[in-house]
Parts: sequence; C-alpha cells; structure tokens
Amino acid sequence: MKKIFEKKLFLNWINKEKDELNYNIKWVCESIGLFPVRDYDSSMYRLFLELLKDAKKNQKSTSDELAYKLNLTRGTVIHHLNKFIVFGLVEKEKNKYYLKEKNMKDIINFFEKETKKLFEELKKIAEKIDEEI
Repeated sequence: MKKIFEKKLFLNWINKEKDELNYNIKWVCESIGLFPVRDYDSSMYRLFLELLKDAKKNQKSTSDELAYKLNLTRGTVIHHLNKFIVFGLVEKEKNKYYLKEKNMKDIINFFEKETKKLFEELKKIAEKIDEEI
C-alpha cells in the first residue's frame, strides 16, 4: 500500500506594517501560513523561534526540553511540532526535533521550491482536464 504524505502550505498576502525583528519573523511565517489565527498565546511562534535558534546552533531538542524552555505543556509542544512536520519543516530523529532548514532564507527557499512543484502538478492536471472536457 502506498503511503500518502500530505504537506500543507497556505499563502497569505499580509500588509507589512513595520520593520522589527520579531514582527518580521511573525510576518514571514504568517505569510506562508505557519501560524494559525488562533495562536493567541503565540505558543506556535515561540516554538518556531526556539527551533530556529536551535538550528542556528546546530542543535536538536526533545519535546520535554522545548516545553520546559517555553513554559508550555508537552502536549501543546507535540501538537505544534506535528503541524510543523506536516508542513515539511520539522523532522524528528530518535526523540529530538529540529528544523530541516538552518535559517529563514533557506526556509523560504524550501517553501518556494515546494510551491513550484505543486503548481507544476496543478498545471499538468489542468491540461488533462482541459483535454477531457
């Protein structure tokens, strides 16, 4: 049986209102749909930022370590990590999690490449639909 793997990507056109580090990180991540509107306590943002810091230091962290550093429940951390895994952004090795890309520019390049792949597949299917109609 073929294993189906789904990646999710949501692009949002968001007006950029200021130029400040934390705002820029949130703006980029919200523009590519990484953080849901319901991230009221910014837990997903804080987790992403911690993973980004780990990536810069070439480190990996357990869900318990991340929960402790961020003062979140392990369940919340696991929930958000699983979302990042679905996006194709985070991987797990043994019991440690890490970003597949080492910096923000590489993350954007990753999503650009994935988006191009998706649009190429959409074009193929669109051509097939057009031929069959």
